[in-house]
Amino acid sequence: VAELQVREAELQAREAAAERSERRLGEQREAARREVDEAREARRAAEEQCQAAAGTIEKLVEENSVLIDRLNAQAEKLAAAPGPPPPPPGPPEAGPAARFTEQEFLALADEVERLEEELAALRRGASP
Repeated sequence: VAELQVREAELQAREAAAERSERRLGEQREAARREVDEAREARRAAEEQCQAAAGTIEKLVEENSVLIDRLNAQAEKLAAAPGPPPPPPGPPEAGPAARFTEQEFLALADEVERLEEELAALRRGASP
């Protein structure tokens, strides 16, 4: 009888240990699920930010393209017009009458090209 009681106590101890292990596994499983959910949410937020950045870059590229077209048209008109060469560029405060130097114009064109490449990379899902 005493031996049976000892075996029964051992069995109960094993069952209690198994229940504790199952409870810990359940808690770990739930923690892992929460981590996965948080990671999915972070990824979704990052994708939304990328979409917003791509839209902004696309708008900037379009605006820059319009400005370059205007500058090219103005440069063609100036090149075709007879008369003295245009005055040297004024300070930035000179407003609409200010002229771009060739270097400034080329730098702007380079920047537009870089932005277009960045936009293309964002559309492909790559980092710029």
